[in-house]
Amino acid sequence: MEQLLYSVDAELTRIHDRVTAADAELHMFDTAIQEADAEIETAKEYVKQARGRLEHAQNEKGDLKSAWDEQMSERHDLQAEQRKIREYLKAAETRICETQQKIAEENQRLTELGGGSYTRKQEQLNQVKAEAVEARTQYEEHQRERDRLYRELEEANEGVDLAAAPISKTKSDVEQAESLLRNLNKEGSIRNLGFHEKMPALIRAIQQEQSFGRQPVGPIGHHVTLLKPEWSSILENSLGATLNSFIVTSKRDMNILSAIMQEANCVCPIFIGSDGHLDTSEHEPDSQFDTALRILQIDNELVRRQLIINHGIEQMLLIERLEEASSVLFDGQRPRNVKRCYCIDQADRRRGIHLSYSRAGEPSQAPVPAYNGNPRMKTDLASQTRVQRGVVADLRHDLSNQEQQLRLARSRLEGCKQARVRHERKTNDLRIAMQKKEDLMEELLEALDKEVVEDGHLDALRTALQEAEEEKQLNSGSLKDSTDAMNAMMKALKGTKQQLAAKDAEINTLMEQLQVVQSEELMGTEKRRKIISDKNAAVNEIDEMKRDLERTTHEKSEIASRILDYSEKASLVSPRVEIAEGETAASLDKKLDRLHRDIQRYNQQLGASRDEIAAEAKRAAAAHKQALRQVKEFKLLADVLKATLEYRQKRWKLFRSHISSRAKAQFTYLLSERSFRGRLLTDHEGKLLDLQVEPDITKDSTGRGAKTLSGGEKSFSQVCLLLALWEAMGSPIRCLDEL
Repeated sequence: MEQLLYSVDAELTRIHDRVTAADAELHMFDTAIQEADAEIETAKEYVKQARGRLEHAQNEKGDLKSAWDEQMSERHDLQAEQRKIREYLKAAETRICETQQKIAEENQRLTELGGGSYTRKQEQLNQVKAEAVEARTQYEEHQRERDRLYRELEEANEGVDLAAAPISKTKSDVEQAESLLRNLNKEGSIRNLGFHEKMPALIRAIQQEQSFGRQPVGPIGHHVTLLKPEWSSILENSLGATLNSFIVTSKRDMNILSAIMQEANCVCPIFIGSDGHLDTSEHEPDSQFDTALRILQIDNELVRRQLIINHGIEQMLLIERLEEASSVLFDGQRPRNVKRCYCIDQADRRRGIHLSYSRAGEPSQAPVPAYNGNPRMKTDLASQTRVQRGVVADLRHDLSNQEQQLRLARSRLEGCKQARVRHERKTNDLRIAMQKKEDLMEELLEALDKEVVEDGHLDALRTALQEAEEEKQLNSGSLKDSTDAMNAMMKALKGTKQQLAAKDAEINTLMEQLQVVQSEELMGTEKRRKIISDKNAAVNEIDEMKRDLERTTHEKSEIASRILDYSEKASLVSPRVEIAEGETAASLDKKLDRLHRDIQRYNQQLGASRDEIAAEAKRAAAAHKQALRQVKEFKLLADVLKATLEYRQKRWKLFRSHISSRAKAQFTYLLSERSFRGRLLTDHEGKLLDLQVEPDITKDSTGRGAKTLSGGEKSFSQVCLLLALWEAMGSPIRCLDEL
């Protein structure tokens, strides 16, 4: 029975441990549910934003569709107008033919009446009229060349302007490149030329300052050696103001350094870094490719860490030719551990091309402008001089080509001017010839009119013919105007159609984005449902274990009661004694006598009776057992409290991390509302909070500290910081006093 009691005690302990562990896991479910709720709220916000963008795009499409419908209506009106004009033109041509037939019949009648004189004059008139028509045709055809000549002259003028525009910039680039080459030839004289003119004084002041906890490192460019000078311009541009910056290891050193910069009138970016080697071997691209980290020799671990953290130089791929880079990045599977890639522009090796991926994973390409300043990174002087000579030679060749293009453009312009002069001279000659023919035709018409003996019927026919021809000319002009309007309308329709197609593509993209964020929201909801389901299952399991605990406790009580009952009944007969196997009453009597004698002897030797010693030992054992039990209970309590403290610390750090992440994201979002860019710097261990803001979002820089901002920029940044912190903490009340 006692063995059974021991086994029941062990089972109770095991069940109790399981219940304690399950209760601890239950708290983890609550944390997971809160995290899932936060993810769902974030996803809902993204869904709301995506729907807003989609509705805006659909409204814009509706406006474009309305414009399209209006243009189509105008097109139909123009088509109807053209049909009417063609009908009028056809009617005028019919009238001209009929009138010409009547004039011919009238001339025939007059010829028969005049005996031949009228016929000769009429034939002469027809010949002169044909010559006048031919002269006018030549004049009009020659005039049509006028628009082409003036257009060519305008194009030639534009060509001269276009050819002359880049020359001044190229000359400036040549002068800068030659100046840099001269500086390179002055060995050792360019170490600080790429930095602020007060940089040497700032470095001396830093070296003389004794209050730093640790000497600042910088400028960063002094600690970076470029092993391949052909990438100098691209990397100088990519790393930007980081090469001018300094690194400290504490906020106190940062404040001291900032004050020194203000005194030296040489303000540079300051980073707070930490010691320790960053192992990037598992996060770098294949070894066959060059990266910025692999072609840079960095002599300070703080500098290396800062360049890796701020610019990801370990995943910045460098491939010289654009075709090869495009094939590596965009053909086939996306390369491992590659964020961006830079190429060298073969047309101008000072410039580059930036290849990367958009947020949707689509290929992206952007130009990298030339870096026109002096180099800030160290490099092999001979190699850099050789590369710079090549740059100067290329720029001179480009300048020569541009000047040649300018000479050709000016020659073409002069040719166009001469052609215009010749055209105007010939225009005057053709105008005079046409006027002479028309004057002769008028004289012959007057002579014929004198011989007409009828009542002016021929004049009426000629007047009708002239009116019909004028009407035909008017309708022809109207048809031309309508055709031009139709062509312009077709161009407008084509442009609107392209805009509609682009807007449809944008809407499709926005719908895909909306589906993605909706799926994320659905996944978050499903995740929360699963966590709640798991929690309910865990609660049911805990309840079942508690019922098992109650049953086992009840069973233990019954067994203990049964043992106590048996012991009490046996004690009425005799106290419980353990008897060895094979013992008899006689042998036990002998042993008892011997034991009595031994006890008496031992009592005499010990100075006390066995019962007294046993009682004392019992009291000591009880005290020892009590002490052991208390120690065990205290240890168990300490373990429970320690586990509770560690769990609460873990919850606190997780809560603090979420607050920081939400504050950073909200801070960045609020800055972007006014085209600012920046970030929130937190150091929970050092209990530091700082911010860096770049008012111009287009600049590729790490931002400036709060002390370097203007009053308005600083106020806006502080408001963004407060709103971001309140949003992150879920503050229900927000109030801003004067800042």
